Amino acid sequence: MNYYNNSADMYEKFTNVEKSIADFFMNNNGLLDFSSKNISSLLYVSEATLSRVAKKCRFKGYREFVYEYECSLESEDRSINALTHQVLNTYQDLLDKNASLINEEQMYYIAKLLTECKNVYVYGVGSSGIVAQEFKLRFMRLGLHIEAICEPHMMKMNSALVDEEALVIGISISGKTEEILAELNIAKEHGTHTKTLSALYRSAKRED
Repeated sequence: MNYYNNSADMYEKFTNVEKSIADFFMNNNGLLDFSSKNISSLLYVSEATLSRVAKKCRFKGYREFVYEYECSLESEDRSINALTHQVLNTYQDLLDKNASLINEEQMYYIAKLLTECKNVYVYGVGSSGIVAQEFKLRFMRLGLHIEAICEPHMMKMNSALVDEEALVIGISISGKTEEILAELNIAKEHGTHTKTLSALYRSAKRED
């Protein structure tokens, strides 16, 4: 709680007791009984001291200070709630959009390839590389032999070595990343029986 920021110049002039009162209100984040009787008992200070601190902070008295203080706490709570709802709504919107893109036939096809192929390689650069790493971690836990490759030169070398027992998955947000598309083509052309899968965010493409 940074309620005392506008009175920072006054803080250094406070006595140690007054500073302890100021510190309590600045560090408090929740609503409670702020009556002078309760706070004076809680902080072991007199009610007169509370009033004096409030006046030093340019309030008419402790009652006015508490009113403004409680309003600021309630405002913070509303802001936090609004932010929480905004985050939840954003994620829900993403889930709804992803659900509309689901192609169950293609999902079964991908699952079949993942179980049949001896080696799986996931290509991705930039932010797609992070997705490739996450893909690897998720499927390694299921016992899949999988590697994430996020460096173009390593992709090129790997594409020249894959065989008919390998599956290559390329990840591209735009679906147009040249490095990814080029290496998928190389992997496909390297052997007639090589299985490649271009898994693109906006349009997944199936190849045999």
